[in-house]
Amino acid sequence: MHQKAHDVQETKYRYRALEQRGNIRLLHLLPHRDQTGPLACRLLEYPLSSTPGESPGSSQRSHLYEALSYTWGDSNSNRCISVDSCRMSVTDNLYEALLALRDRQLSRVLWVDAICIDQGNDVEKQEQIGFMADIYSMASRVVVWLGTGEGGGEVALDAISDMAVCKVAGAPFNGEVSTEAMLGLLQRPWFNRIWVLQEVAAARAILVVCGSSSIDGYAFSLVLHSDLFRSTFAIPPELQNQLRPVTYTMGRAICRPRKTTGIASHDKSSLGELVDMYHTRQATLLHDKVFALLGMSLSNPSNEIPLDYSAGWDVVFKKLMRLLFGRSVSVETQSGSQVAGIQGLGRVLGKICRVELDGQNGQQKVSVIWLKESTTEDFAPGANWILPPSANSVREGDIVCIMKGASKPTIIRFRHGLFSVIVSTVSCYASEQTREFPHFFSLLDWRPTASSPCCTGRQIDGRKQQSFSGSKYKNAEG
Repeated sequence: MHQKAHDVQETKYRYRALEQRGNIRLLHLLPHRDQTGPLACRLLEYPLSSTPGESPGSSQRSHLYEALSYTWGDSNSNRCISVDSCRMSVTDNLYEALLALRDRQLSRVLWVDAICIDQGNDVEKQEQIGFMADIYSMASRVVVWLGTGEGGGEVALDAISDMAVCKVAGAPFNGEVSTEAMLGLLQRPWFNRIWVLQEVAAARAILVVCGSSSIDGYAFSLVLHSDLFRSTFAIPPELQNQLRPVTYTMGRAICRPRKTTGIASHDKSSLGELVDMYHTRQATLLHDKVFALLGMSLSNPSNEIPLDYSAGWDVVFKKLMRLLFGRSVSVETQSGSQVAGIQGLGRVLGKICRVELDGQNGQQKVSVIWLKESTTEDFAPGANWILPPSANSVREGDIVCIMKGASKPTIIRFRHGLFSVIVSTVSCYASEQTREFPHFFSLLDWRPTASSPCCTGRQIDGRKQQSFSGSKYKNAEG
């Protein structure tokens, strides 16, 4: 027997506090025979942990709910749904997602951050966001909502499904979907949202949905990385670089054990590498450009950078810079800015002499020559590094240095009178003790885009500048 979807009531929904730590709320999306009928739901508290009062990570099993991965969309364009016969406002994109996911006969149990977390309660929000990796890893499936089928989205996703069949069967693909329609699908906001990285990295199973079309996440990833796809559609290299980390991580979901929770170590990276790869991605709050990466970090930086939305962005940003470049550096930021001025002592280790880009996975293969300590002019044979995909590409002539107090080197480029950070952390460098830091650096870090104009900052000390901008560094300028 169906529970009838009632008209949305005038009473606004009011959250009740969760009874204990480790509990979450789950949205029961009620069925309706009419596809366009009003949305009615129930919101129930659920103990995600197997032991009352413990964090969700103590459980070692999946649960019978699906976690939704989506973009909130325009917060100024809202529609109402009924939750426990009370009114709740959600964005248009979430409304369309719930409408598409609703079944005609059975309730569907979902975890949706905008509804299942009391967004007006900062204490609860911070605690629940800390559980996000566990929530997505313990879900029976993560549902990726790319949006409605408008603009050829459904046609493009159906074409990817057909290509998956062709690839497995070894048959030719005879579809007629246009490159324009495919680009329209792959350029949707979901692919550039920073939180989706953690959501797909934690998932054990993924379903990709656009309008009424859907495909398994592994098949989606398999096709986008195939020669068949690359030979059929002309996808710009910059879009391929943006898509690759998400689709690659999505394809690994099938291999993740269900007996463990959270994000596996092989799906994690150092915080510096994560910042280099993903700082240009979008977030509603600037804080999330840092907080969304913490759960994917190999180290646990929660002591240095606590998940605290009450702290100002400049406070969070400065903590990140000191964690990456050493506690002894001076960091200057402006309110609401994504560029930091960093000053401190450092040492030049060498420079980049050759760069090759791996078109398959976006890795950069670089050769380094070391600066001889006995002279200021000569370089010695160095090392070959494989750097992970980064928002900024390394160039020949870029300088390798290490800041006093930092555990790993940084790659910088001299331009416009000061140095810009290209790669904040070279994790593949074998650490060694550096006792002397004879140089004084002024750095700019974290550009919103790789091509952004250089922001105003202090010039490097004139007495030191000559040693960096002389003949041996000429090809690092510009």
